[in-house]
Amino acid sequence: MDFAEFAEQYKRRTAKRMLDFEAAVAEAHRQMEQVNRQQAIARELNLRVEPTTPRGVYRPTRRGGRVQGVLRRGEPGD
Repeated sequence: MDFAEFAEQYKRRTAKRMLDFEAAVAEAHRQMEQVNRQQAIARELNLRVEPTTPRGVYRPTRRGGRVQGVLRRGEPGD
């Protein structure tokens, strides 16, 4: 293979890679536009995302050592 043939193959490979890259960028751009349109529609309709946790009153866990006291009372030999 002489240099001219090598250079021609290199140009073809580079052109193909560039086309693949441009196609990937175009696809990513299309997906971003689609997500943007969906978000705009959601804002327009004022859709709210439901909370993932159920509603109600939540109390913090007790840290007074009551469980340890109950366990001590239940020990044999008391």
